[in-house]
Amino acid sequence: MLRNDSAEGKALLARRGLAFDPAMESEGYAMAIEPRQAFIVAASGAGVFYGVQTLKQLLPLAGVPRELPTGTVRDWPAMRYRGIQDDLSRGPFPTIEFQKHQIRDFAAFKANIYSPYFEHTLLYPSQPLAAPPGSALTPDEAKELVAYARQYHVTILPEQEAFGHLHHVLKYDLYQDVAETPHGHVLAPGQPGTLPLIKEWFTQIAEEFPSPFLHIGRRRNLGSGTGAHQRAGPDARLRSGLCCLSQADSR
Repeated sequence: MLRNDSAEGKALLARRGLAFDPAMESEGYAMAIEPRQAFIVAASGAGVFYGVQTLKQLLPLAGVPRELPTGTVRDWPAMRYRGIQDDLSRGPFPTIEFQKHQIRDFAAFKANIYSPYFEHTLLYPSQPLAAPPGSALTPDEAKELVAYARQYHVTILPEQEAFGHLHHVLKYDLYQDVAETPHGHVLAPGQPGTLPLIKEWFTQIAEEFPSPFLHIGRRRNLGSGTGAHQRAGPDARLRSGLCCLSQADSR
């Protein structure tokens, strides 16, 4: 493994007639497989890592002659962000060890975003009621998972549902004032407590999962306007919806 700006790296690239383009700087690599040795040249740790993944994929399977084809590879991503989402709100909640296994597999195929989807299975210490004990990701587990994923050049970008599909939260009387209908599945965006609740969720997410983005879910809002907002009338519903969007954007 060689740095592209080292004397050895430059000599290898020149000998094999390989250019190391600017597009390769952040995650790209060049590989040269020769009769008795293989070289990976990169400008970053991510580039070295992805080059190793490609080399691993070229290794023969068991029972096949132990040989590699000679040749050269230049590779870099066409897309900066390459993600896989996994719904963690339905079915058995995966263990931390299984999620680590998934991260290793995602990284082996050069995915760099893991997006777990949460409705009620991310534990908020200030709002713990909805999270099933033993079947929700705790802050300590989130910290462990983020640190583990970083070793594999994977960013964890959770999606927290923040509109529909929230029955497992809204079924509790504690949240009746922010529900469109009692014990329903849709948040009422114009209710006084709705935006503070969402802000509390995503403030914790931003602290636990450092990332360039926040993924705010708004799935299946069927039923919006049929309860708390229906009683307010169509003009009031429109005003509250626009106000909600404006406040969410400013926060």
